[in-house]
Amino acid sequence: INETKRQRIKNIELYGKGDSYCIEVNGRMIFGEDFILTAQCRTALPMNYAYNYEDDCLNTGNFMYNTLNLPLIVLEVAGDKDDFDTKLSDVCEIAYDNLHHRRKEVIDVIYNKHLSDFLLQKDKETGKPLYDIDRTTITLGFCGLNECLEVLYGGGITEFEDKGIEIIEFLNSKKEEFNKRDGLRWSVIGSPAESTAHRFAEIIKDKYPNAKVQGVKGSYYLTNSSHIPVDSGVMLT
Repeated sequence: INETKRQRIKNIELYGKGDSYCIEVNGRMIFGEDFILTAQCRTALPMNYAYNYEDDCLNTGNFMYNTLNLPLIVLEVAGDKDDFDTKLSDVCEIAYDNLHHRRKEVIDVIYNKHLSDFLLQKDKETGKPLYDIDRTTITLGFCGLNECLEVLYGGGITEFEDKGIEIIEFLNSKKEEFNKRDGLRWSVIGSPAESTAHRFAEIIKDKYPNAKVQGVKGSYYLTNSSHIPVDSGVMLT
């Protein structure tokens, strides 16, 4: 352990069978039998891409993501559920094109223009690149699930948790569709949108002044990703 960066192990639990464990370090990271989950960016790296622990979970992570403004999407279709599904799918397709364009430009910068050659270093033992862009995830992120549900159903996550899960499952289905389409490693995350949550809320209030968001004028914000509002009074255990 680096003495200057020592962290306390909070909890160790048996995971599955054999010598697999689930380890939580200061609430930041969980290691499982076939995945690594990092709480900082809410990223799961399952071993279902290369089906190899080192290739799937080491020297990799989120390459890039787009964050979907869920309540704005539903406001654009006046709260109609069927139209929301269609609009959400359309926005996911826009994100798909955008992320592919960005990926193409970064590949050109790294591999053709050689502006970041430190990324091209190879492992001394295996000879494999330490960074392989094809192993990183391309991601659909989302923000404001709670406010989205309020527009659709008149209540937030605490009242309509099952409906919120349906929306996330829909995003997961788009992720699977994209993976089959291009063979790349797609994922879905609740974006760590601490500043984006404010910017998205301001955009919503500019277009729809009567829309419900969190906070007050000058400090509007959306509930981050799939969180519950801080004033909900719900006790989590």
